[in-house]
Amino acid sequence: MGKLSISRAWDEARAVLARDGRLLVTVALALLVLPAIIVGAAIPGGIGAAMFMALQGQSVPMFALLFVVLVIMLVGQLAVTRLAIGPSVSVGGAIAHAVRRLLVYIGVGLLVGAAIMLALIAGAIIIGLASGPSVTQQQLETSPAVAIAVLVMVLVYLFLLTRIISMAAAVTSAEHLGVIGTLRRCWSLTRGHFWRLFGFLVTFFIGTGILLFAISSVVGLAAELLFGKLEPMAASTLVVGLVDGVASGAVTLLLWVMLAGIYVQLTSVAAQPTVPNSGI
Repeated sequence: MGKLSISRAWDEARAVLARDGRLLVTVALALLVLPAIIVGAAIPGGIGAAMFMALQGQSVPMFALLFVVLVIMLVGQLAVTRLAIGPSVSVGGAIAHAVRRLLVYIGVGLLVGAAIMLALIAGAIIIGLASGPSVTQQQLETSPAVAIAVLVMVLVYLFLLTRIISMAAAVTSAEHLGVIGTLRRCWSLTRGHFWRLFGFLVTFFIGTGILLFAISSVVGLAAELLFGKLEPMAASTLVVGLVDGVASGAVTLLLWVMLAGIYVQLTSVAAQPTVPNSGI
C-alpha cells in the first residue's frame, strides 16, 4: 500500500487555488464567510458563542439562525470540495451539486454525532459510577474519573474525525453513495493511513487555532479601543465579525481543498477498479 503524502497534498492544494482560486473564493465568500460574518455581527464570539447559547436553550430564534447558517456552510463545504476535486464546473453547478448531495452529508454527520453522543453518555455513566451520589461539585471537578471520561470522549472524536469526518465531504461529493455507503467508503479509504492523516489534522487545527485566536484577540482589543464595547450589532462587533469571518473562511477553504487533494490521493492508493464518479 502506498503512503499518503501531506506535502504532495499541500502542493496540489496550491495548484488548485492558483488555477480555480477565483471560483473557490467566490463560493467561500458566499457560503462560508458571509454566514460567519452575519452571526459574528449579531453575537460577540461568533458561531462558537451562538452554538453555546443554542445548546443552553437561551434563545429559540438563535437556534433557528444557527441551523440555517450551518446548513448554508455545509453546502459551502460540499461546493468547495466539488470544485477542488474536479472536473471543471461553474460556481452555480458546484452549488447545485452540493444541494443535491446535502441530505447524504447531513445523514453522515448525524450518525457520527450519534456515536460521539454515545461516548458522552458513556463518560457521564463513568463519572456517576465513580463519584457516588453524595459527591460535591469541587470533588467532582478534581475526580480522576472526570479526566478519564473527558479523555475518552476526546479520543473518540479524534478517531472519528480521522477515519470518517475528514473524508466525508469528498466522498459525498465525488461518489454517488448513500449514507451507509459513504461511511463505509470513508472507513475504507483511511485504513492504513490513520496516523499520517491524524498528525496532519491535529497540526493543522492547533496551528490555525492559535493563528485565529491571535487575530481575533488583537482585532477585538483594537475594535474596543476604537469603537467601544463589544455588543450585539455594535460597530466594534461588526469589525470583529468581519475580520473573524474572513480569517476563518480562508482557513476553512484551505482545509477543504487539502482534504479534497488527500481524497484523490487515497482513491489512487486504494487502486479501485473503477474511477470514482465525479458527481456530474
